[in-house]
Amino acid sequence: MVKNKVAEAIYEEAATLVWWDIDDCPIPKGYSPEGIVEKIRLALNKLNYRGSERGEVRSNIFGDVLRRGLYNDDNPPPANRMFICREDENYLNMLDQERKMGYNFLVAHPEHPSDWLVASAKTTWLWKSILEESDV
Repeated sequence: MVKNKVAEAIYEEAATLVWWDIDDCPIPKGYSPEGIVEKIRLALNKLNYRGSERGEVRSNIFGDVLRRGLYNDDNPPPANRMFICREDENYLNMLDQERKMGYNFLVAHPEHPSDWLVASAKTTWLWKSILEESDV
């Protein structure tokens, strides 16, 4: 299930931190990292997420996020957190706590995500659909 909801007004100009798990959602043959970054930007812009973005590419992003803490960065709420990943059910409580603090979650995932992963985010994309984004 994919939920492509337009950004709520409070999150339209808010900063977006993108955490990309390169193991779960690798760079497909024929794509460049720069090209994928532009496609992510297009996907966000189409849903009115127009604030500044920055990202980190990692493996096991949820482990990194848990160790560092989602809010240990320069973007206090309201802010957007985009995860490009499969999932890790152990971190659902952490995401719930962060949401209560005012963070908005977006998820791009491979096919067949769990119900909880889709439910944890206001907006979701199939990873493949972001790769197919076009500005035409």
